Amino acid sequence: MDKQDIKKLTKKKLIFEVIKERKRNKEKDQIIHDRLESKKRLHDLRLQLDKEKNITKELRLKLSQQEAIANQAQNMSAKLQKIANENKCYICKLKYEVTGGHRAVSIKCGHLFGEKCILDHLKRSKACPICKSLTSYKDVRFIIAGQNLCTAELLI
Repeated sequence: MDKQDIKKLTKKKLIFEVIKERKRNKEKDQIIHDRLESKKRLHDLRLQLDKEKNITKELRLKLSQQEAIANQAQNMSAKLQKIANENKCYICKLKYEVTGGHRAVSIKCGHLFGEKCILDHLKRSKACPICKSLTSYKDVRFIIAGQNLCTAELLI
């Protein structure tokens, strides 16, 4: 082998080594590129997760507000039902009339009844149908514009 052949062989070997190094570098570059892409995707996913957490927090807050409103509505409905029941005669369960025999009247304990119903009841019993306190027809008071008026004189 002469010097020329050795040079060619060395040159070929060197070229082969350079090609191998480039190939390794290309693989390393691809790994680095993949890692950078993964990092970017991870960052994007974290941002998306943060957004989702904020949305979830807002939705939970809205849900708790809606639950509070629903509870208030339920309480209000119960109060309205109680008022509606209170605006009915305890004896016959009918609503009071503005005029006529079923006007709202109270007795000394403060309970309300339809006029005819309580007068009929007091003929049979001298006790309030609700609290059983003693009462008489003289204790019957008309409810007019939110005021109790003595009606004992009117009943005699």
